[in-house]
Amino acid sequence: ASLRGGTMSGVLGAVLRRAKRVASIRVHAIHKHRADEVADAIREEAPKYGLLTKGIIRLPTHIRRYTVNRSVFVNKKSQESFEMRRHKRLIEVFALSESEPTGLLHALMERPPLGTYL
Repeated sequence: ASLRGGTMSGVLGAVLRRAKRVASIRVHAIHKHRADEVADAIREEAPKYGLLTKGIIRLPTHIRRYTVNRSVFVNKKSQESFEMRRHKRLIEVFALSESEPTGLLHALMERPPLGTYL
């Protein structure tokens, strides 16, 4: 079971308040769709290991801009700009018992998703 958004209401909210946070997984990717896919996959895998997850929290996108001269020797005014964006997501993992999320973390680290950094 997982909780969307951040609203803690009803039975699931009470269960999540009793649960202990055992991990915060940060996903970094250059393509935002890939970051969302990996975060969704983590949320689907967590219940198989007896863990609860809370949200896919979007963190600020890191933008790195580069400006280079088009010509090496002349035309200082002629420049080209490039940028690289790194999209970040955060998933909170909770456990009802004292067990550690080693199974989920080992599964993620064994075969890390392509194009992402955990």
